[in-house]
Amino acid sequence: MRSSAGSTGSPGIGDHGERHLIQLWPAPPTPPVHPDITEAARQARADCAADMATPVQGYTTTYTHPGEHD
Repeated sequence: MRSSAGSTGSPGIGDHGERHLIQLWPAPPTPPVHPDITEAARQARADCAADMATPVQGYTTTYTHPGEHD
């Protein structure tokens, strides 16, 4: 039974059991689409990576609900 089958066991809408051939081939080499990274962006990425390396246990947060007093 197909995964698209309903409770009646019939094929899903538009599913008639066809088989389709998809052919892929490598694209020709092209220069990169993205511009070179700036030094400011490189530093921001390094700072973010350093922040992510900090253990989670070092952070604590306290939440209070409206109407509660400390």
